[in-house]
Amino acid sequence: SYEFVPERTKQAVHFLGENENIKTLNLLTAKIKEAYGYFLYFPRGRVLDIILKKLYDISLKREVHLFVCESHGDVLEYLYSLGLFIQKEEFRAALPRHYKNIVQFKFIKQNFDLIDWRQNLALWMLFKKEKNQIFLINYYSHNVKSNVKWVVPISSLSWVKYLGKGCLLQKGGRIIDIHGDEKIDSLGLMDKKLDFLLRKNPQKKLFIHNKTYLKEE
Repeated sequence: SYEFVPERTKQAVHFLGENENIKTLNLLTAKIKEAYGYFLYFPRGRVLDIILKKLYDISLKREVHLFVCESHGDVLEYLYSLGLFIQKEEFRAALPRHYKNIVQFKFIKQNFDLIDWRQNLALWMLFKKEKNQIFLINYYSHNVKSNVKWVVPISSLSWVKYLGKGCLLQKGGRIIDIHGDEKIDSLGLMDKKLDFLLRKNPQKKLFIHNKTYLKEE
């Protein structure tokens, strides 16, 4: 059992006894021991994504299964969307959370050279997004009364399922419906000028219109 919070480690020791595999660790940086199966009870977020990538690396060396207890109602949906696993079985949970069963998954190998954000955005964002990348998103600006390209740093985004569709979620909580009017036009790279403009009044959107940068008024 790897826990970030010491109080949870103490509870595990209390019920299970002293064990070298019960540890309090920084799960962002800790090395995960190789094993056949891992039980995950985690919400969506950076820690879960880092754990998934570490476990995928282990799965390249040996067969790896995940036993997942739904945490906040969006984890299983996320795992299904990644296309990174095959589902094996379900087991009735003694204390059901947001889903009555614990779901068993098995990792399957991927050819990451073939992963494209247009085909599987969730998987691409997990394994291939980089800090210096941006999405240019179609947007109607009431300032210029015209369609523009909205510049959005990928580092500020996460993939979510919303109303049955894959969408992008900004850190501020805004949903970008990429299947509606705000479709992704293209993938680009951050440069010094863009970085400066995005940092200036960061609460304002940055647009490109007729090859000119515009800040939302």
